[in-house]
Amino acid sequence: MLDILFFFTNREIFKQRPKPCQKNRPDIQGADHARKRLKRLLSLLELRRKRLLSLLELRRI
Repeated sequence: MLDILFFFTNREIFKQRPKPCQKNRPDIQGADHARKRLKRLLSLLELRRKRLLSLLELRRI
């Protein structure tokens, strides 16, 4: 069951992954924005992981 949940989580990461910048013009603001999006996504994934682990702990009791 955990494998399925992590599969969907990984799929979401690839969907929301920042797009590569164009080679002709480096876009510092775009890279900064992408970094913020990735950081926000990782924090959401961490929350989801903690919630999942707590649910599994509750099922054991």
